[in-house]
Amino acid sequence: MAARMRQRPALFLLLSCCACSGFSAGDERPGIPPRHLFLVTVGGLRADHTSLFLYPRPTTWTEVDGGLVQAGRALSIDDLGESGVVFARAFAPSGDPLTSLASVLTGRSPLETGVLAGERALRPDLPTLARSFAAAGFRCAAFVSAPEPRLGPGWRAGFSTFLQLPDDPACVGRAIDWLGREDLGDGGGRFVWLHLNSPSFPFEPKQLPGHAERGGAMDFAQRFADPAYAGAADGSAAFRATGVPLDEADERHLVALYDGEVAQTKHLLEYLLDYFVYAGAPTYAFGRTALVLAGTNGVELFERGTHGDADLAADPVLHVPLFLRHPDSLTGRRILEDVVELEDIAATALDWFGLEDSTPQRSHSLLEWADAPRPRQRGDRGGDRRAFAVVELAQGELAFSLRDPSWRLVWRPQAPEGEALALYDQEYDRSARDDLARDHPGRVAAMQAELRAWLASLDLAPDVALRALVPE
Repeated sequence: MAARMRQRPALFLLLSCCACSGFSAGDERPGIPPRHLFLVTVGGLRADHTSLFLYPRPTTWTEVDGGLVQAGRALSIDDLGESGVVFARAFAPSGDPLTSLASVLTGRSPLETGVLAGERALRPDLPTLARSFAAAGFRCAAFVSAPEPRLGPGWRAGFSTFLQLPDDPACVGRAIDWLGREDLGDGGGRFVWLHLNSPSFPFEPKQLPGHAERGGAMDFAQRFADPAYAGAADGSAAFRATGVPLDEADERHLVALYDGEVAQTKHLLEYLLDYFVYAGAPTYAFGRTALVLAGTNGVELFERGTHGDADLAADPVLHVPLFLRHPDSLTGRRILEDVVELEDIAATALDWFGLEDSTPQRSHSLLEWADAPRPRQRGDRGGDRRAFAVVELAQGELAFSLRDPSWRLVWRPQAPEGEALALYDQEYDRSARDDLARDHPGRVAAMQAELRAWLASLDLAPDVALRALVPE
């Protein structure tokens, strides 16, 4: 069974790369347009620790029988991705989940939203997805797992229901309560945002109930743990603070706890969506719902000898899973290799529902790629796309990052001369251990010029204190 679990996602990736659309250039959007939008964001979710991206552990896949598949109740992250369009090179704008979320909701860089360097208030003057959908008559609801800080008016604007909950199970439970009270067939649209906080640090997976046909209750702390492990590493913040040296067994156990939290997140999302399918069955609500799932950031897993931190300007922290799903309207290849940014989600959602695009010109609707060969409205950049990020380092220092299909340049303007620029080949050095800047001075200069041009293009409000952090 374990071998089958490993083979299935691999087969999906290999076969789906060959699929392409019959959608002709110049056509309107095909099929039946979606009525509702369900945006799922997950803090701490690394792309390379999901079985959807060939991770050997089945962290995001559940084996189900054929009857559940036929009933449309195969709802693991892998199953959802298989019936949608997966972006294999999606990158977060920050290692901080709230910073990335602000960019997801606005289509803007962290330097524009102001949610950076300890500031958690989203600029109240910025258009957001909720504001746009509410103005179009959608009923908007948010269920956000974020113990602290309390999210203020900029985050809540446009949502008629906005609940900030202490943990993921509470978040899913309140979302189920809301769905159970909604008449999803009343002709009106819904925009639902669900944010799950795990697998962010600390890594403390729980035992949760589940469907009998899916194996019932599962203890996610033991899901991938070695039964023979007898060490003290428990994934808690208190243990990490002790600074106790870790051996290989400790590190493997902590990674297993992280993977357990990924599987726990998958389990909770399955539980919610299964209820959505059941409650919405009379009106086919789930089939009429466009689903977007994105990780907001990753976490370090001993790339620099530590775990749980998110201040590494490299793929382990910034490469995240992203897919779009609505089989009735979404065409295109199943796996796309273009570099895309989480800021693109806002433009995509507005395009999908035919709403006015309030995002900056540099943002792109991902439907332009998913519906190839659909004409691209903002220029055909394709494989030339870049992903920019602003990462807050250990002492509050900001690092600017540019990722192209293979390379990542990290620029630390406040660092001493000789240490300000680093270049990594992220296709072969995902952990960013080998700085190749001295070997490729031309590439460094060109990518730094792109970073400068990006910084100059940002629309920074006069009252944003972060302006002083942008290098001249």
